[in-house]
Amino acid sequence: MLASVFTWLDGVRARPDMYLRDGSLRELETLVYGYYAGLSTHGLIELVPEMMSHFSTWLYRETEWSTSCGWAAAIVSNVNDASPLDAFFDFVHRYRRLRPVTLRSARLKRSNQPTGKRVVIGMNGRIERPLRVDIVRYAPTRLHFLRLIYRGRKVNDHILMTGDGSFDTSLRFAKIWMANEFQTSDADWRT
Repeated sequence: MLASVFTWLDGVRARPDMYLRDGSLRELETLVYGYYAGLSTHGLIELVPEMMSHFSTWLYRETEWSTSCGWAAAIVSNVNDASPLDAFFDFVHRYRRLRPVTLRSARLKRSNQPTGKRVVIGMNGRIERPLRVDIVRYAPTRLHFLRLIYRGRKVNDHILMTGDGSFDTSLRFAKIWMANEFQTSDADWRT
């Protein structure tokens, strides 16, 4: 088995006192963010479900708990009968069963410049144009996200959301998102 965030979390679950003071779920969330900061620094992604914003979105979708203060705060605030740490690991057990499946890929050309219709950074800034974009679905759900591939780094973008606030999207929705932001067409996509 390849090492991943879940391999590390299995170690935390087996020996929480070795990693956490007082079994603090908030501290574990901070350690997970540090784990992903290390991956990001080196331009790496893991081919397993992502434990930062993707996990928060999935948890919100499953429970309708607010995750605006992070997944640790959501679990601590809403779990009454079990310990927050035990509840977290129960959620992780379900979440890690998702499989990131790449549905389509598109190599972007110079003409595929960002429009700012979907992403604006700061007042008028545009997202950096990636070299390639993958549309990825967390099977068996209808959660889709874009994997942006730049020179020397890869980024899993946020899970796509519709205008009415639903995270249940489709391949078609992802293609429309890309057409709006990067002016792609159906002919640009490969299986």
